[in-house]
Amino acid sequence: MVLFFLELSTRKVEIVGARCVLTGIRPAVAETLVDIGVDFTRLPTLRNPAFHGIMNFDSENIVVNGVVLQTFDVNNGDGIEFGNSDGALVFNSFFDTGDDCINFAAGMGAEASKQLPSQNAWIFDNYFREGHGAVAAGSHTGAWIQHVLAEDNVMFHTDVGLRMKSNVQTGGGGRDFVFRDSAIKDATNQAFIFTLAYTANNNDYVSAALPAQFRDVLVRNVSVDGAATSLRVDGFNAATAAPNVENYPDVFHENIRFQNVSLRAAGATRIDHLRDSSFENVVFTAVVGGAAPWVISNAPNVTFLGTTTPP
Repeated sequence: MVLFFLELSTRKVEIVGARCVLTGIRPAVAETLVDIGVDFTRLPTLRNPAFHGIMNFDSENIVVNGVVLQTFDVNNGDGIEFGNSDGALVFNSFFDTGDDCINFAAGMGAEASKQLPSQNAWIFDNYFREGHGAVAAGSHTGAWIQHVLAEDNVMFHTDVGLRMKSNVQTGGGGRDFVFRDSAIKDATNQAFIFTLAYTANNNDYVSAALPAQFRDVLVRNVSVDGAATSLRVDGFNAATAAPNVENYPDVFHENIRFQNVSLRAAGATRIDHLRDSSFENVVFTAVVGGAAPWVISNAPNVTFLGTTTPP
């Protein structure tokens, strides 16, 4: 009944040439709207919710088309959250958010080994304005976030373009990501980040048996015009970690490939604990501060190919 009257009201508004804006909704209400099948293409704007915008947990085959999500400067809320979900299409939408624009989550720690991964997403033809990360994986990565394609998107003034974040205790990680044919302008922090140094959560959980890791990521045909840092990669250094009560070994991110990426007016990279990866035709122009573009440590079998600006 609620669904019927909500959609009926939306259609009445459209008849007189106006549009419907849904504001101030609590997270539980947003989740319920998804569960009962609200057609968000007819209710295109979600503004100033109490927390996240659209939350999808243990869901399948979600489609978000032509939606405006605005939480910026109101709360620390994601635009869309996919938790342990399978099959998502997000396209033709606008994001201006206080936290990540599109975020994938998959549980934390040992308990996540019993959960399903977040997987099989296609993100295309979107415009990202403010947001901590345009496309973000984590920090809840325990059951893995995988098989994600993001293409033909524009990011203007997000903190980060592709943001993959976790810590070793969470476990799992992200794999099989393709981020291509997109433009990033004026990224406040990094254009790209892959980090196990994320600490902004206070969840209580039992540490995973195996540490988190990011691997099998392809970034292709992307232009970056302005970023405080072009690329940050943080693995895990067991020798300097304090405390390391789980006795985890060093963790390297693996098989991260950049192809045909231009970086103008971007800060130097910060790469540590990356291996078996490559940078092909990655060209820097006007590095911030006139610095050398590559700052690298602990990076075995990392290659620089084609026209890549040499380290």
